[in-house]
Amino acid sequence: MVATRSPLTCPGCRDPLGTSPLELAATTHCRACGAALKIHVLPALSRPTRSGRTAAERTDGAGAACYFHAGKQAEIPCDRCGRFLCALCHLDVGGQHLCPTCLGDGAGTDRPLILERERFRWDRLVWVLTLAPLATILFWFVTPVSALAGVGIGLWKLRSPPSRISRSRLSLIVGTIVAGSLAAAGVAGLVAMVVTAFGR
Repeated sequence: MVATRSPLTCPGCRDPLGTSPLELAATTHCRACGAALKIHVLPALSRPTRSGRTAAERTDGAGAACYFHAGKQAEIPCDRCGRFLCALCHLDVGGQHLCPTCLGDGAGTDRPLILERERFRWDRLVWVLTLAPLATILFWFVTPVSALAGVGIGLWKLRSPPSRISRSRLSLIVGTIVAGSLAAAGVAGLVAMVVTAFGR
């Protein structure tokens, strides 16, 4: 079901500004009060708004009722707390069926967000790029290149916001330092080998 989008209004006098994206983009002043306006029209403005599902009324006593709405028919339990939920309260987030309470409990806490199934560990990639060639021994000559790649990734991810995973930033810093040391040592070793080979 498509809902009608209400027109945007002036923040000062509440006079409607129009509904057309082109009209809004060209608006610099309110026609009613003359207030200066700066409107940025996003693509979502031209998309139709879809309303949510309506919850079925609980007409018979056989089915379970919603925990939050006693008059509504329950459809599914919350994956976290087990409360029965109607179509109005059921939130399908990240493949989980959650109630509003459980979704709210995961916000603003130090716990890992319940919405995240997994998170890529960039610090582990730096360590793999740094130590994998050394561990195989046969490909030790690749170490300078892979260690430089580890340094690049480490420096790039150090500028990112800190991760919620404990000690991952420290591991990234140490891995970047080790990668830089091995890259410098590998380059110095290769240069020494070339100088020795051509010096004879």
